[in-house]
Amino acid sequence: MHGDELGGATNARARGRRRGWLGGGPGHGAAAAAAVAAPAAAPPGAAPRRCDVCGCAVPPGDRSWSQHAAGIQHRRNAAAARLPAGGGLAVSVFEDWAAPASGRYATKDPLASALRGGGGGSGAGAGGGRGGGPGGGDEADARAAAEALRARLLREVPAHVGVGADYRRVARRFDADALAAARRRLLGRAAARREEERGGGGGGGGAAGAGTGAGARLQLHQLAIGGGGGGGDEEAEGEDPGEGAASGVEDIAALAGALEAGEIEVEELAVTVPCITAGAHAAALTVALTLLARALRRQPGLLRVRLAVSPEGFAEVLRQGGTGLAGLPPLWARVLDALRGAASALPSLREVSLEAPPGVLPPEPLSRLQAAIARASDGARAAVLAGVHPRAGRDCPLRGLPTEVLACILDAAAPRQPAQLVLRLADPLQLGSGADSSSGSDSSSSGDGDSSGSDDDTSSSSSDGSSDAAAGGG
Repeated sequence: MHGDELGGATNARARGRRRGWLGGGPGHGAAAAAAVAAPAAAPPGAAPRRCDVCGCAVPPGDRSWSQHAAGIQHRRNAAAARLPAGGGLAVSVFEDWAAPASGRYATKDPLASALRGGGGGSGAGAGGGRGGGPGGGDEADARAAAEALRARLLREVPAHVGVGADYRRVARRFDADALAAARRRLLGRAAARREEERGGGGGGGGAAGAGTGAGARLQLHQLAIGGGGGGGDEEAEGEDPGEGAASGVEDIAALAGALEAGEIEVEELAVTVPCITAGAHAAALTVALTLLARALRRQPGLLRVRLAVSPEGFAEVLRQGGTGLAGLPPLWARVLDALRGAASALPSLREVSLEAPPGVLPPEPLSRLQAAIARASDGARAAVLAGVHPRAGRDCPLRGLPTEVLACILDAAAPRQPAQLVLRLADPLQLGSGADSSSGSDSSSSGDGDSSGSDDDTSSSSSDGSSDAAAGGG
Protein backbone atom coordinates (compact mmCIF):
# COMPACT_ATOMS: atom_id res chain seq x y z
CA MET A 1 0.00 0.00 0.00
CA HIS A 2 2.83 2.35 0.90
CA GLY A 3 4.53 1.67 -2.45
CA ASP A 4 1.32 2.44 -4.35
CA GLU A 5 0.92 5.75 -2.52
CA LEU A 6 4.55 6.66 -3.22
CA GLY A 7 4.13 5.82 -6.91
CA GLY A 8 0.96 7.94 -7.15
CA ALA A 9 2.71 10.92 -5.58
CA THR A 10 5.63 10.57 -7.99
CA ASN A 11 3.27 10.53 -10.97
CA ALA A 12 1.43 13.57 -9.61
CA ARG A 13 4.71 15.50 -9.29
CA ALA A 14 5.65 14.54 -12.85
CA ARG A 15 2.29 15.75 -14.15
CA GLY A 16 2.70 18.97 -12.19
CA ARG A 17 6.11 19.57 -13.74
CA ARG A 18 4.71 19.09 -17.20
CA ARG A 19 1.82 21.47 -16.53
CA GLY A 20 4.15 24.02 -14.99
CA TRP A 21 6.50 23.89 -18.00
CA LEU A 22 3.62 24.43 -20.39
CA GLY A 23 2.07 27.17 -18.29
CA GLY A 24 5.19 29.25 -17.54
CA GLY A 25 6.23 32.41 -19.32
CA PRO A 26 4.24 35.04 -21.15
CA GLY A 27 1.26 33.74 -23.04
CA HIS A 28 1.74 30.08 -22.11
CA GLY A 29 -1.66 29.74 -20.48
CA ALA A 30 -3.37 29.63 -23.87
CA ALA A 31 -1.14 26.77 -24.97
CA ALA A 32 -1.99 24.78 -21.87
CA ALA A 33 -5.68 25.35 -22.50
CA ALA A 34 -5.34 24.41 -26.17
CA ALA A 35 -3.27 21.29 -25.60
CA VAL A 36 -5.17 18.10 -26.24
CA ALA A 37 -5.30 15.82 -23.23
CA ALA A 38 -3.73 12.44 -23.85
CA PRO A 39 -6.14 9.52 -23.57
CA ALA A 40 -5.51 6.51 -21.41
CA ALA A 41 -2.38 4.48 -21.98
CA ALA A 42 -2.46 3.01 -25.47
CA PRO A 43 -2.36 -0.78 -25.76
CA PRO A 44 0.73 -2.39 -27.32
CA GLY A 45 0.79 -2.06 -31.10
CA ALA A 46 -1.75 0.78 -31.16
CA ALA A 47 -1.84 3.09 -34.16
CA PRO A 48 -0.61 6.69 -33.88
CA ARG A 49 -3.09 9.17 -32.48
CA ARG A 50 -3.99 12.40 -34.27
CA CYS A 51 -3.82 15.79 -32.57
CA ASP A 52 -7.05 17.75 -32.94
CA VAL A 53 -5.17 21.08 -32.92
CA CYS A 54 -2.35 20.36 -35.38
CA GLY A 55 -3.61 17.37 -37.31
CA CYS A 56 -0.27 15.65 -36.63
CA ALA A 57 0.06 11.92 -36.07
CA VAL A 58 1.55 11.35 -32.61
CA PRO A 59 3.08 7.96 -31.70
CA PRO A 60 1.29 6.09 -28.90
CA GLY A 61 2.49 6.68 -25.40
CA ASP A 62 2.11 9.42 -22.82
CA ARG A 63 5.70 10.58 -23.25
CA SER A 64 5.30 11.13 -27.00
CA TRP A 65 2.07 13.01 -26.44
CA SER A 66 3.57 15.33 -23.82
CA GLN A 67 6.55 16.04 -26.06
CA HIS A 68 4.25 16.91 -28.94
CA ALA A 69 2.07 19.19 -26.78
CA ALA A 70 5.18 21.04 -25.60
CA GLY A 71 6.59 21.41 -29.11
CA ILE A 72 6.73 24.56 -31.20
CA GLN A 73 4.42 23.30 -33.97
CA HIS A 74 1.62 22.44 -31.58
CA ARG A 75 1.91 25.73 -29.72
CA ARG A 76 1.86 27.77 -32.92
CA ASN A 77 -1.27 26.03 -34.13
CA ALA A 78 -2.87 26.42 -30.71
CA ALA A 79 -2.01 30.13 -30.77
CA ALA A 80 -3.58 30.63 -34.19
CA ALA A 81 -6.71 28.80 -33.08
CA ARG A 82 -7.18 30.52 -29.72
CA LEU A 83 -5.54 33.94 -29.94
CA PRO A 84 -6.98 35.63 -33.04
CA ALA A 85 -5.52 38.92 -34.15
CA GLY A 86 -7.07 41.23 -36.72
CA GLY A 87 -7.95 39.06 -39.70
CA GLY A 88 -7.54 35.67 -37.99
CA LEU A 89 -3.77 35.47 -37.39
CA ALA A 90 -1.90 35.26 -34.10
CA VAL A 91 1.68 35.28 -32.94
CA SER A 92 3.03 32.28 -31.09
CA VAL A 93 2.10 31.95 -27.45
CA PHE A 94 5.73 31.86 -26.32
CA GLU A 95 6.18 35.46 -27.54
CA ASP A 96 5.24 38.42 -25.38
CA TRP A 97 2.52 40.48 -27.06
CA ALA A 98 3.75 43.71 -25.46
CA ALA A 99 7.43 43.32 -26.39
CA PRO A 100 8.50 43.78 -30.03
CA ALA A 101 9.80 40.64 -31.70
CA SER A 102 13.46 40.37 -32.53
CA GLY A 103 14.53 40.87 -36.12
CA ARG A 104 15.48 37.22 -36.46
CA TYR A 105 12.14 36.03 -35.13
CA ALA A 106 10.18 38.47 -37.32
CA THR A 107 11.86 37.13 -40.44
CA LYS A 108 11.75 33.43 -39.51
CA ASP A 109 8.26 33.07 -38.05
CA PRO A 110 5.53 33.52 -40.71
CA LEU A 111 2.78 34.24 -38.19
CA ALA A 112 4.65 37.09 -36.53
CA SER A 113 5.77 38.40 -39.91
CA ALA A 114 2.21 38.43 -41.23
CA LEU A 115 0.82 40.05 -38.10
CA ARG A 116 3.37 42.84 -38.35
CA GLY A 117 2.74 43.50 -42.02
CA GLY A 118 5.22 41.19 -43.70
CA GLY A 119 8.48 41.99 -41.96
CA GLY A 120 7.64 44.41 -39.18
CA GLY A 121 8.74 47.94 -38.63
CA SER A 122 12.35 47.25 -39.65
CA GLY A 123 11.30 46.40 -43.19
CA ALA A 124 9.17 49.51 -43.49
CA GLY A 125 12.04 51.64 -42.22
CA ALA A 126 14.39 50.12 -44.75
CA GLY A 127 11.95 50.92 -47.52
CA GLY A 128 11.74 54.51 -46.38
CA GLY A 129 15.52 54.77 -46.27
CA ARG A 130 15.83 53.67 -49.88
CA GLY A 131 13.41 56.39 -50.87
CA GLY A 132 15.42 59.25 -49.40
CA GLY A 133 16.56 60.69 -52.74
CA PRO A 134 14.53 62.48 -55.40
CA GLY A 135 11.14 60.91 -55.68
CA GLY A 136 11.79 59.03 -52.47
CA GLY A 137 8.40 59.94 -51.08
CA ASP A 138 6.60 58.21 -53.94
CA GLU A 139 8.82 55.16 -53.61
CA ALA A 140 8.25 55.02 -49.87
CA ASP A 141 4.49 55.31 -50.39
CA ALA A 142 4.57 52.55 -53.00
CA ARG A 143 6.59 50.35 -50.67
CA ALA A 144 4.20 51.02 -47.80
CA ALA A 145 1.21 50.21 -50.04
CA ALA A 146 2.86 46.95 -51.13
CA GLU A 147 3.61 46.00 -47.51
CA ALA A 148 0.02 46.73 -46.48
CA LEU A 149 -1.30 44.70 -49.42
CA ARG A 150 0.96 41.78 -48.51
CA ALA A 151 -0.27 41.90 -44.92
CA ARG A 152 -3.88 41.67 -46.15
CA LEU A 153 -2.98 38.76 -48.39
CA LEU A 154 -1.27 36.89 -45.56
CA ARG A 155 -4.26 37.45 -43.29
CA GLU A 156 -6.42 35.73 -45.90
CA VAL A 157 -4.11 32.74 -46.43
CA PRO A 158 -5.11 30.80 -43.24
CA ALA A 159 -8.73 30.72 -44.41
CA HIS A 160 -7.57 28.80 -47.50
CA VAL A 161 -4.78 26.49 -46.27
CA GLY A 162 -4.52 26.91 -42.49
CA VAL A 163 -1.32 27.87 -40.69
CA GLY A 164 0.85 24.80 -41.24
CA ALA A 165 3.49 24.12 -43.85
CA ASP A 166 1.15 25.12 -46.69
CA TYR A 167 0.90 28.58 -45.14
CA ARG A 168 4.62 29.13 -45.59
CA ARG A 169 4.57 27.90 -49.17
CA VAL A 170 1.72 30.23 -50.10
CA ALA A 171 3.15 33.19 -48.18
CA ARG A 172 6.42 32.95 -50.11
CA ARG A 173 4.51 33.71 -53.30
CA PHE A 174 3.56 37.19 -52.08
CA ASP A 175 6.76 39.21 -52.19
CA ALA A 176 6.53 42.90 -51.34
CA ASP A 177 8.94 43.94 -54.10
CA ALA A 178 7.02 41.95 -56.72
CA LEU A 179 3.73 43.43 -55.50
CA ALA A 180 5.19 46.95 -55.74
CA ALA A 181 6.39 46.26 -59.29
CA ALA A 182 2.98 44.90 -60.28
CA ARG A 183 1.33 47.98 -58.78
CA ARG A 184 3.61 50.29 -60.81
CA ARG A 185 2.79 48.39 -64.01
CA LEU A 186 -0.92 48.55 -63.30
CA LEU A 187 -1.02 52.26 -62.49
CA GLY A 188 1.21 53.04 -65.47
CA ARG A 189 -1.17 51.28 -67.83
CA ALA A 190 -4.16 52.95 -66.22
CA ALA A 191 -2.54 56.38 -66.67
CA ALA A 192 -1.73 55.58 -70.31
CA ARG A 193 -5.29 54.46 -70.88
CA ARG A 194 -6.60 57.65 -69.28
CA GLU A 195 -4.42 59.83 -71.51
CA GLU A 196 -5.55 57.81 -74.51
CA GLU A 197 -9.19 58.43 -73.66
CA ARG A 198 -8.58 62.14 -73.14
CA GLY A 199 -6.75 62.42 -76.45
CA GLY A 200 -9.52 60.54 -78.25
CA GLY A 201 -12.15 63.10 -77.32
CA GLY A 202 -13.76 61.18 -74.48
CA GLY A 203 -14.89 58.19 -76.49
CA GLY A 204 -16.02 56.47 -73.31
CA GLY A 205 -18.77 58.94 -72.42
CA GLY A 206 -18.34 59.87 -68.77
CA ALA A 207 -15.03 58.06 -68.53
CA ALA A 208 -12.92 61.12 -69.36
CA GLY A 209 -14.38 63.15 -66.54
CA ALA A 210 -13.95 60.34 -64.05
CA GLY A 211 -10.26 60.00 -64.87
CA THR A 212 -9.31 63.31 -63.26
CA GLY A 213 -9.78 62.26 -59.64
CA ALA A 214 -8.71 59.10 -57.86
CA GLY A 215 -7.93 57.19 -61.06
CA ALA A 216 -9.00 56.32 -64.55
CA ARG A 217 -12.38 54.78 -65.20
CA LEU A 218 -11.76 51.75 -67.38
CA GLN A 219 -14.59 50.65 -69.63
CA LEU A 220 -13.17 47.12 -69.82
CA HIS A 221 -10.32 45.77 -67.75
CA GLN A 222 -9.10 42.55 -69.31
CA LEU A 223 -6.50 40.68 -67.29
CA ALA A 224 -4.86 37.61 -68.85
CA ILE A 225 -2.82 35.79 -66.21
CA GLY A 226 0.25 33.63 -66.67
CA GLY A 227 -0.39 32.68 -70.28
CA GLY A 228 -3.64 30.95 -69.32
CA GLY A 229 -5.98 33.07 -71.43
CA GLY A 230 -3.86 33.64 -74.49
CA GLY A 231 -5.52 36.99 -75.13
CA GLY A 232 -3.21 39.49 -73.46
CA ASP A 233 0.25 38.26 -74.47
CA GLU A 234 0.84 41.24 -76.75
CA GLU A 235 0.24 43.60 -73.87
CA ALA A 236 2.83 41.90 -71.67
CA GLU A 237 5.66 41.53 -74.20
CA GLY A 238 7.88 43.99 -72.33
CA GLU A 239 7.68 42.13 -69.03
CA ASP A 240 9.66 39.23 -67.68
CA PRO A 241 8.24 36.05 -69.30
CA GLY A 242 9.79 33.79 -66.69
CA GLU A 243 7.54 34.70 -63.79
CA GLY A 244 4.77 32.33 -64.85
CA ALA A 245 1.69 32.04 -62.68
CA ALA A 246 3.31 33.83 -59.77
CA SER A 247 3.48 37.11 -61.69
CA GLY A 248 -0.20 36.75 -62.56
CA VAL A 249 -1.10 36.32 -58.90
CA GLU A 250 0.82 39.49 -58.09
CA ASP A 251 -1.01 41.38 -60.84
CA ILE A 252 -4.37 40.28 -59.45
CA ALA A 253 -3.33 41.31 -55.95
CA ALA A 254 -2.10 44.69 -57.22
CA LEU A 255 -5.42 45.22 -58.99
CA ALA A 256 -7.26 44.40 -55.76
CA GLY A 257 -5.17 46.92 -53.85
CA ALA A 258 -5.73 49.63 -56.46
CA LEU A 259 -9.49 49.07 -56.49
CA GLU A 260 -9.64 49.05 -52.70
CA ALA A 261 -7.69 52.33 -52.50
CA GLY A 262 -9.78 54.01 -55.20
CA GLU A 263 -6.78 54.46 -57.51
CA ILE A 264 -8.69 52.79 -60.35
CA GLU A 265 -12.41 52.78 -61.08
CA VAL A 266 -14.02 50.17 -63.31
CA GLU A 267 -17.42 49.75 -64.87
CA GLU A 268 -16.72 46.39 -66.48
CA LEU A 269 -14.13 43.96 -65.17
CA ALA A 270 -12.97 40.82 -66.99
CA VAL A 271 -10.36 38.53 -65.45
CA THR A 272 -9.02 35.33 -67.01
CA VAL A 273 -6.87 32.97 -64.93
CA PRO A 274 -5.26 29.61 -65.71
CA CYS A 275 -6.57 26.32 -64.37
CA ILE A 276 -4.01 25.66 -61.61
CA THR A 277 -4.33 22.51 -59.52
CA ALA A 278 -1.00 22.57 -57.63
CA GLY A 279 -1.79 23.18 -53.96
CA ALA A 280 0.28 26.26 -53.08
CA HIS A 281 -0.08 27.86 -56.52
CA ALA A 282 -3.85 27.31 -56.58
CA ALA A 283 -4.24 28.67 -53.04
CA ALA A 284 -2.19 31.78 -53.87
CA LEU A 285 -4.42 32.39 -56.89
CA THR A 286 -7.66 32.07 -54.92
CA VAL A 287 -6.30 34.26 -52.11
CA ALA A 288 -5.62 37.06 -54.60
CA LEU A 289 -9.00 36.57 -56.29
CA THR A 290 -10.76 36.71 -52.91
CA LEU A 291 -9.20 40.09 -52.17
CA LEU A 292 -10.12 41.26 -55.65
CA ALA A 293 -13.76 40.24 -55.16
CA ARG A 294 -13.90 42.08 -51.83
CA ALA A 295 -12.36 45.19 -53.37
CA LEU A 296 -15.26 45.36 -55.83
CA ARG A 297 -17.41 46.70 -52.99
CA ARG A 298 -15.54 50.01 -53.42
CA GLN A 299 -16.71 50.32 -57.05
CA PRO A 300 -20.22 51.82 -56.93
CA GLY A 301 -20.38 52.16 -60.72
CA LEU A 302 -19.53 48.53 -61.49
CA LEU A 303 -21.91 47.06 -64.07
CA ARG A 304 -20.45 43.73 -65.20
CA VAL A 305 -17.96 41.23 -63.82
CA ARG A 306 -16.54 38.33 -65.78
CA LEU A 307 -14.30 35.71 -64.17
CA ALA A 308 -13.03 32.96 -66.46
CA VAL A 309 -10.84 29.95 -65.71
CA SER A 310 -8.94 29.03 -68.85
CA PRO A 311 -9.53 25.39 -69.87
CA GLU A 312 -6.10 24.93 -71.43
CA GLY A 313 -4.51 23.35 -68.36
CA PHE A 314 -7.65 21.32 -67.62
CA ALA A 315 -7.01 18.90 -70.49
CA GLU A 316 -3.70 17.91 -68.91
CA VAL A 317 -5.45 17.39 -65.57
CA LEU A 318 -7.93 15.03 -67.24
CA ARG A 319 -5.12 13.08 -68.88
CA GLN A 320 -3.63 12.55 -65.41
CA GLY A 321 -6.89 11.15 -64.07
CA GLY A 322 -8.45 14.35 -62.72
CA THR A 323 -7.18 13.83 -59.17
CA GLY A 324 -5.83 17.39 -59.02
CA LEU A 325 -9.36 18.81 -58.98
CA ALA A 326 -10.19 17.49 -55.51
CA GLY A 327 -8.75 20.49 -53.68
CA LEU A 328 -10.11 23.23 -55.93
CA PRO A 329 -13.79 23.51 -54.84
CA PRO A 330 -13.00 24.53 -51.22
CA LEU A 331 -10.57 27.18 -52.47
CA TRP A 332 -12.96 28.59 -55.05
CA ALA A 333 -15.77 28.59 -52.50
CA ARG A 334 -13.93 31.44 -50.74
CA VAL A 335 -13.80 33.39 -54.01
CA LEU A 336 -17.50 32.87 -54.70
CA ASP A 337 -18.46 33.89 -51.16
CA ALA A 338 -16.45 37.11 -51.51
CA LEU A 339 -18.10 37.73 -54.87
CA ARG A 340 -21.49 37.18 -53.22
CA GLY A 341 -20.69 39.87 -50.66
CA ALA A 342 -19.74 42.29 -53.43
CA ALA A 343 -22.92 41.52 -55.37
CA SER A 344 -25.05 42.15 -52.27
CA ALA A 345 -23.38 45.54 -51.75
CA LEU A 346 -23.61 46.71 -55.39
CA PRO A 347 -27.14 47.37 -56.63
CA SER A 348 -25.63 48.79 -59.82
CA LEU A 349 -24.31 45.37 -60.84
CA ARG A 350 -26.12 44.04 -63.90
CA GLU A 351 -24.29 40.84 -64.74
CA VAL A 352 -21.88 38.34 -63.20
CA SER A 353 -20.40 35.90 -65.69
CA LEU A 354 -18.45 32.82 -64.61
CA GLU A 355 -16.62 30.45 -66.94
CA ALA A 356 -14.80 27.39 -65.66
CA PRO A 357 -14.13 23.75 -66.50
CA PRO A 358 -16.36 21.18 -64.78
CA GLY A 359 -15.56 20.43 -61.15
CA VAL A 360 -13.84 23.73 -60.33
CA LEU A 361 -16.74 25.80 -58.97
CA PRO A 362 -18.66 24.20 -56.06
CA PRO A 363 -22.48 24.18 -56.41
CA GLU A 364 -23.47 25.43 -52.94
CA PRO A 365 -21.60 28.76 -53.12
CA LEU A 366 -22.90 29.19 -56.65
CA SER A 367 -26.50 28.90 -55.46
CA ARG A 368 -25.82 31.40 -52.66
CA LEU A 369 -24.28 33.79 -55.18
CA GLN A 370 -27.30 33.46 -57.45
CA ALA A 371 -29.70 34.25 -54.58
CA ALA A 372 -27.63 37.28 -53.51
CA ILE A 373 -27.56 38.67 -57.04
CA ALA A 374 -31.33 38.34 -57.33
CA ARG A 375 -31.89 40.23 -54.05
CA ALA A 376 -29.22 42.92 -54.48
CA SER A 377 -31.54 45.64 -55.80
CA ASP A 378 -34.32 45.02 -53.26
CA GLY A 379 -32.43 46.49 -50.32
CA ALA A 380 -31.37 49.58 -52.25
CA ARG A 381 -34.93 50.26 -53.44
CA ALA A 382 -36.25 49.83 -49.91
CA ALA A 383 -33.64 52.30 -48.60
CA VAL A 384 -34.63 54.91 -51.18
CA LEU A 385 -38.34 54.44 -50.52
CA ALA A 386 -37.73 54.82 -46.79
CA GLY A 387 -36.90 58.46 -47.52
CA VAL A 388 -40.54 59.20 -48.38
CA HIS A 389 -41.96 57.39 -45.37
CA PRO A 390 -44.00 59.71 -43.09
CA ARG A 391 -41.93 58.83 -40.00
CA ALA A 392 -38.65 57.30 -41.19
CA GLY A 393 -38.04 59.98 -43.80
CA ARG A 394 -39.76 63.04 -42.39
CA ASP A 395 -36.56 65.13 -42.85
CA CYS A 396 -35.55 63.58 -46.18
CA PRO A 397 -35.54 65.89 -49.25
CA LEU A 398 -37.02 63.07 -51.33
CA ARG A 399 -40.45 63.69 -49.81
CA GLY A 400 -40.82 66.95 -51.72
CA LEU A 401 -40.09 65.47 -55.13
CA PRO A 402 -42.77 64.62 -57.68
CA THR A 403 -43.56 60.97 -58.12
CA GLU A 404 -42.10 60.87 -61.63
CA VAL A 405 -38.77 62.33 -60.48
CA LEU A 406 -38.67 59.94 -57.53
CA ALA A 407 -39.24 57.00 -59.89
CA CYS A 408 -36.28 58.09 -62.02
CA ILE A 409 -34.05 58.33 -58.94
CA LEU A 410 -35.22 54.92 -57.76
CA ASP A 411 -34.52 53.27 -61.11
CA ALA A 412 -31.07 54.89 -61.28
CA ALA A 413 -30.16 53.76 -57.76
CA ALA A 414 -31.46 50.21 -58.13
CA PRO A 415 -32.93 49.02 -61.43
CA ARG A 416 -36.08 46.99 -61.09
CA GLN A 417 -34.76 44.14 -63.23
CA PRO A 418 -32.37 42.03 -61.11
CA ALA A 419 -28.85 41.24 -62.18
CA GLN A 420 -28.03 38.05 -64.01
CA LEU A 421 -25.67 35.22 -63.20
CA VAL A 422 -24.30 33.63 -66.37
CA LEU A 423 -22.52 30.33 -65.81
CA ARG A 424 -20.59 28.63 -68.57
CA LEU A 425 -18.96 25.22 -68.29
CA ALA A 426 -16.38 24.17 -70.84
CA ASP A 427 -17.20 21.17 -73.00
CA PRO A 428 -14.87 18.33 -71.88
CA LEU A 429 -14.79 16.98 -75.46
CA GLN A 430 -13.28 20.22 -76.75
CA LEU A 431 -10.84 20.98 -73.94
CA GLY A 432 -7.87 19.59 -75.79
CA SER A 433 -8.62 21.36 -79.08
CA GLY A 434 -7.85 24.88 -77.78
CA ALA A 435 -11.34 26.08 -78.71
CA ASP A 436 -13.09 28.80 -76.84
CA SER A 437 -14.69 27.53 -73.66
CA SER A 438 -17.95 29.28 -74.45
CA SER A 439 -18.58 27.19 -77.58
CA GLY A 440 -20.09 24.28 -75.70
CA SER A 441 -21.21 25.97 -72.53
CA ASP A 442 -24.30 25.97 -70.40
CA SER A 443 -25.65 29.25 -69.03
CA SER A 444 -28.04 30.01 -66.22
CA SER A 445 -29.38 33.37 -65.08
CA SER A 446 -30.94 34.69 -61.90
CA GLY A 447 -34.02 36.83 -61.95
CA ASP A 448 -36.62 37.22 -64.66
CA GLY A 449 -34.33 38.63 -67.34
CA ASP A 450 -33.49 36.80 -70.54
CA SER A 451 -30.05 35.24 -70.43
CA SER A 452 -29.55 35.19 -74.19
CA GLY A 453 -28.71 38.86 -74.38
CA SER A 454 -26.21 38.59 -71.58
CA ASP A 455 -24.54 35.65 -73.31
CA ASP A 456 -24.04 37.73 -76.44
CA ASP A 457 -22.67 40.66 -74.45
CA THR A 458 -20.22 38.50 -72.53
CA SER A 459 -19.06 36.68 -75.64
CA SER A 460 -18.41 39.95 -77.44
CA SER A 461 -16.45 41.36 -74.51
CA SER A 462 -14.27 38.26 -74.30
CA SER A 463 -13.59 38.19 -78.04
CA ASP A 464 -12.10 41.67 -78.14
CA GLY A 465 -10.80 41.76 -74.57
CA SER A 466 -7.15 41.64 -75.62
CA SER A 467 -7.43 44.98 -77.41
CA ASP A 468 -8.85 46.63 -74.28
CA ALA A 469 -6.27 45.31 -71.84
CA ALA A 470 -5.30 47.76 -69.17
CA ALA A 471 -3.07 45.52 -67.06
CA GLY A 472 -1.73 42.08 -67.80
CA GLY A 473 0.09 39.23 -66.19
CA GLY A 474 3.74 38.48 -66.69
